[in-house]
Amino acid sequence: MENKWNIDYKRPAKNSDNWYTIQQESFTIDKKEFILNKFKEDFPNLTISDYNQFELVLNRSSKLQEWYSIISILYTDSIQLPVAYKDLFEPEEYKGYFKDMQDYKSNLAKESAEIEELSKEFDEKLKVIKERYKNKNNQIISQNKYYPIITLNGNDLPISIQIEIESYTPKTGEITQQKSLYSRECLINYKRSLIELVKRNPEVDILEVIEEMKIK
Repeated sequence: MENKWNIDYKRPAKNSDNWYTIQQESFTIDKKEFILNKFKEDFPNLTISDYNQFELVLNRSSKLQEWYSIISILYTDSIQLPVAYKDLFEPEEYKGYFKDMQDYKSNLAKESAEIEELSKEFDEKLKVIKERYKNKNNQIISQNKYYPIITLNGNDLPISIQIEIESYTPKTGEITQQKSLYSRECLINYKRSLIELVKRNPEVDILEVIEEMKIK
């Protein structure tokens, strides 16, 4: 890859086994095994049968607890240095970078938490506002049987009409525009049919009719 900064970019190897991402997935250090191996190195004259026994002894020995705290740090340093960077950074050097990256990730998490909290607060306030205006509009609509009809939108159409709209294929013109016009025409015709119903039957519960018709 040519560039004015002479960045030596190497393309991924053809053999995926050599990819850093693949190597990282297989790069695991079992902590228990790591601890036991270090114990054998540092205390060659002592014998521990397994990690369970080590933990029992650890709870009893203050000296071993001091040793364990040091070895735990060594373990952390070993697993924190990614395979992709192990030939570029010393563990102690990367340890400082790792701390900064942890702070960086922590800030992102805090930011996300604050945004989520603000979003919840917004949703609650939005719900209150919507409910308030819904009640106000319901008071207006309830004054006249035609108002619920006039204020209908496309979402209130019966499912059968919705299917009809989706199945509509115009013979001429721009498809999206024609389908939009057809949808509006269906809504108008549906409103007209409801208005005619009220005219024929002034006592009808039009809100109940509209709700029932949604699943027709």
